[in-house]
Amino acid sequence: MSLTLTSTSVANVPASSECGGVFANKQVPTMSIFSGRLKAARRLRSLTQAQLARKAHLQQVVISFFETGRRSPSFANLKRLADALDITTDYLMGRSDSPERFGRTACQFLQGVDHLSTQDFKVLLRIAEDLAHGKS
Repeated sequence: MSLTLTSTSVANVPASSECGGVFANKQVPTMSIFSGRLKAARRLRSLTQAQLARKAHLQQVVISFFETGRRSPSFANLKRLADALDITTDYLMGRSDSPERFGRTACQFLQGVDHLSTQDFKVLLRIAEDLAHGKS
């Protein structure tokens, strides 16, 4: 299952991006970023707080505290949450705008795209669409 988070799905939860995202100059406390992103990712995975708690081997009240910003996670709990949601810890902490584990690699791959001809760019898009739809 792929998790796609857009700026509207994580409204008011900006962070800097390794791809030069639009939020690079915003100053938002890390706990606010974490709380909002945790809640957004949980909802996009269609999980209740109790379900996420079970998957992450935590108590439901702890998930609630994290989502409301009343408590910060330990490194171990941060990793558990990221693993349970199949997202990166960098995304949860606001160090990346991509929740996907391959986000940084994708950004590196796409850095040269602006140097492609229009025709080559269209070919690349077709290949990406075919791969995304399971065609080879």
